[in-house]
This record gives sequence, C-alpha cells and structure tokens, in this order.
Amino acid sequence: MKHLISLVSITVALVSATSVAHGADIVTTVKGKSPGSEMKIKQSKVPQFDLVQKRMQNGKAELVRVKNIPRLNIGEEDQIKASQIAPITLPAEKAFVNRPVVELKSPAELFIDQYVMNKVQPLADNKQAPAKIAPPAINEGPLFREVAVAPMREPKPEQVQMEDLSPAKMKLLQALIFLEIKKDYSMALALFAELLDEPTVKTEATYQLALTSLNLGLYSEYKFRMMQILENPEATWQKKAALSLAQNAAEGDKDLVAILDPKLEEYKIELDKADQYE
Repeated sequence: MKHLISLVSITVALVSATSVAHGADIVTTVKGKSPGSEMKIKQSKVPQFDLVQKRMQNGKAELVRVKNIPRLNIGEEDQIKASQIAPITLPAEKAFVNRPVVELKSPAELFIDQYVMNKVQPLADNKQAPAKIAPPAINEGPLFREVAVAPMREPKPEQVQMEDLSPAKMKLLQALIFLEIKKDYSMALALFAELLDEPTVKTEATYQLALTSLNLGLYSEYKFRMMQILENPEATWQKKAALSLAQNAAEGDKDLVAILDPKLEEYKIELDKADQYE
C-alpha cells in the first residue's frame, strides 16, 4: 500500500510538471475524480494519507499512529492529449541558377633549368630533355700556411692558506651587512659598540660606528668617533677620517678648521664636493 501511494504521488507530480511546462500543447479530454475524504491534498496537489493522526482521548487531543490502513480512494487523474500542432510555414523555394563554368587557358610550360644555368640551351621540342651543361670549374682559393701552435704550459696550482675568521671579525662582518645592505642602523650601531674593546677590529669598528651614528642623526657621536680615528697612527685611517669629517661637517662647526687643515694639506685631499666645510 505504501508503494502504491508513492507511485501515485510521483505520477501526479510528473503530470502536473508537464502541464505547467507545456500547457499550451496539452489539453484535458476527461476530467479526473477527486480523492476520498480520508486523503489530504497538500500544496503540491498530491493526495497523501497521514499515518499519525490527531484523535480525542479522555478529552485531550493526542497523536495516534494508525495501525490498520483502510482502503484508500486516491481518485483519478485527468486524461490528457496533445493539441494539434500549428502548420509550419517554410520560406519560398528559390530558383536554382546553373552558372556556366568558364575554362581558363593554362599558362605556358616553363623549364627551370633555362633560368638557373648561366647558358641557356635552345630546345627543339618541349618534350625533349634539356642538354647537359658542364659544371663550371671550381676556383681554388689561396693556400694557407700551416700555423705552428705553441705548446701549452702545464698549470701549476699553488696552495693558499685560508684564514678562518675570528668571532670578532665575524661580528664585524655581520654589522657591516646591517649597515650597508639592510640599512638597519640601530642593529649595526649595537654590534659596532660591542667591538670597541676588541684590539684586532677596534679601529675599523670605531670608524664604522661613526658612520652609523651619522646615518642616525647623532652628529656629536659621529664627530667624537672620527676624532679618535684622526689620532690613529696609521696614515690610511687618518686620511679616511679627515675626508669624512670634511664632507659631513655641520654648518658653523668652526672647531674642525684648525684640526682638519693640516691633515688635508698633508694628505693632499681635494674638497670639491665638501660644501659644508668650505
């Protein structure tokens, strides 16, 4: 019985959907019958029978499951058929025009050999093969003398002892990376400050610390560290410090004139671009 109700529901739903989609092409021939009162018509217009129903027991409405399903009257569906299809109007046939084919004259036959070779041999008949022409003589070019190749010297590899960087030099390299590549002046300043007590890298760390302070806007620290480099016994470091101070001197800093003039004259440093110092 349950399978019968499901089958009827599916059939009615398909018929309803077909009627909506093709209402203009389907007509009803016999009107169907409504289902019995025990059936309920849902919004989908499919009759259904509830297995759980409300019943009054002891003056209260309670839900009771139906144990015995009665004989159901599901009604009859409408009998439908397709309506007549309107005649299709086709466009009028066009008369076939048989156009004559005009045969064009073929071009004259050509022989490529007559245009490739330098000398053209006349042909008595087009069907005969062209006469054979002797190939031109090959002009021999100048003879090259044999070039003597000098023997290659055998390589003599030399072993060079690699110097392992000390922890101080490794830290100096790290600080230079922060200064010149990453432009992280705060981190570079902290690393250079830790190397001021290392004798092997003290001079370079002081010089780089001064440049880092200048990038951070700490002119007093920059000047103080460069003045320390000016007192270094090595002439190379004195020249670098004097040039840096002359190029980065603050406006109105006249104290540097008496200090830098002897150094600039001693090392013959030209100050074409040092506008602040001049």
